[in-house]
Amino acid sequence: MTLAAHAASFHADRRALLSAVTLTVAPGEMVALLGPNGAGKSTLLKLLAGDVAPSAGSVTLDDAPIGTIKSRHLARHRAVLRQDLALPFAFTAAEVVHMGRLPHRGTADERDDARIVADALALLDAGHLAHRLYPTLSGGEQQRVQLARALAQLWLPDRTPRYLLLDEPTSNLDLVHQHQALTVAHSFARDRGIGVLVILHDVALAVRHADRLALLKGGKLIASGSVNQVIETTSLADCFEMDFRMADFGAAGRVPVAIPRDLVTGS
Repeated sequence: MTLAAHAASFHADRRALLSAVTLTVAPGEMVALLGPNGAGKSTLLKLLAGDVAPSAGSVTLDDAPIGTIKSRHLARHRAVLRQDLALPFAFTAAEVVHMGRLPHRGTADERDDARIVADALALLDAGHLAHRLYPTLSGGEQQRVQLARALAQLWLPDRTPRYLLLDEPTSNLDLVHQHQALTVAHSFARDRGIGVLVILHDVALAVRHADRLALLKGGKLIASGSVNQVIETTSLADCFEMDFRMADFGAAGRVPVAIPRDLVTGS
């Protein structure tokens, strides 16, 4: 059981945004998707979410073509946190999180909605925001509320395969909440059997929290594997056109530090 792109390509205005990308996300693991701006990361996430169809290749969710899955079933098995956090109406934070429970309306799981909303907010250090109007929140607070909404959408008592797709979920967060958000996402993967794909720009965050890394450049997947497999090769340097040095932080482990190549060469 996986969420997978199989040699998936995507073209827009005769331009190839993705070229024959094959990538899987399995229940219980967290995959960090890295790459420079314009690499195709958000496009790949949209394909895996079922928001757009590939121009070639295919996308499957638990072996079924994602385009054939009914919308309610899809909403109960994959949740997406997109970059656009805007909402046109003045809902409270708790009401925004409760939107994640809409796919469960009319099921036995609905009876736990209030508790799940409260628990999801608490996990993201956002319980105190429950009755605040969403438009009055800071960008970071909105991002934590939206992540709580995505978690609530997949919050079930069993380990049915589910998938959480996060597009730059730390972009508006301070340092403490960046680590907290990714720790929570990884815990969901490990403890609830949820497959997580997260787009990040911070390589150190990805190495610290992910199980696997996938590197995109120019719409092509140039590396995919365990964290150690990827950081021990030249793939990061090739992807970002920067040099990396490994820094040892003791119990925190080894973390790659980016160094501009003009500093390395002395030019």
